[in-house]
Amino acid sequence: MRYRSRLFAMLAAFGALVCAVDPAAAQQPVGYPSRPIKLVVPFAPGGTADNFARILGQALSERVGQPVIVDNRPGGGGVIAADFVAKAAGDGYTLLVADVGPNAVAAGLFPKLPYDALKDFAPVTLGTSVPMVLIAHPSLAAANVTELLALARARPHVLNFGSAGAGGISHLAGEMLKIQANLDIVHVPYKGGAQSLAGITGNETQIMFVTGSSGLPQIKAGTVKALGVASARRVAFLPDVPTLAESGVPGFVADSWSGVLAPASTPRPVVEYLGREFVAALQTPAIHQRLTGMGFEVLAVGPAEFSRFLDSEVRKWSAVIKTAGVKPD
Repeated sequence: MRYRSRLFAMLAAFGALVCAVDPAAAQQPVGYPSRPIKLVVPFAPGGTADNFARILGQALSERVGQPVIVDNRPGGGGVIAADFVAKAAGDGYTLLVADVGPNAVAAGLFPKLPYDALKDFAPVTLGTSVPMVLIAHPSLAAANVTELLALARARPHVLNFGSAGAGGISHLAGEMLKIQANLDIVHVPYKGGAQSLAGITGNETQIMFVTGSSGLPQIKAGTVKALGVASARRVAFLPDVPTLAESGVPGFVADSWSGVLAPASTPRPVVEYLGREFVAALQTPAIHQRLTGMGFEVLAVGPAEFSRFLDSEVRKWSAVIKTAGVKPD
């Protein structure tokens, strides 16, 4: 938890470090790239990861002079695509759009995962995060997280929290809240994000965690209310909504994120070159503005920092899964 909080404070300093890497590592590898680069997305077109891939892929293509092809391979909660890239040739032409699900949560959720979430990939860049927001039905007698905690403790096993499915980030964020705040609330899983949002707007459930990008329309329409954000700091699109850490749950951070991974066998000069190019693309004002306008928070950090972050995410979610006894659908 503390690591994730420090990450945001380090971003500005890291931008300078990216420009100060070893000159040999920063140089373009001889002969690379000489053909199209495939960017594998573990989910169907139109979602957060797909939007990230298409924006970043176009920007990378303009920088390196080769087409970047977005290849959607949905299924298995992202595991199918991750496994495909883990076993691909490490030549820099097959990359994975990393996601908290297949690249962090899955390590603790699936006992027979066909790849090692840390050892089988070379981190390239941590691109963006999408903060989770704790929302509630408007009728709930709590205007903020502090009041919610008091209400839940006064009425154990009465309040329901919805999720987009067992083992997903919206479920695990709720379980982490139960653990850290010592709450007795009941999980109600749905078959997807649209159904879970319908459940809370219909008052079948009282609270749930959603990504800011998916929950913001309902918040603006008043069909749900925002109690708190699960990021390390307040977010620009809900500046008056406090973080959970401010509201009685110290160190609480739970959000979705997108990055880029390569097969572990990819040569280090290629990984460093791609990391530098992706970070530069993300820091381009037009790309930065486009992503933030869609609800993303641009992180734009390179291989070394992404590696440390990924390790912390695997450990965090594995601990939540074990403590809560979460099983996949």
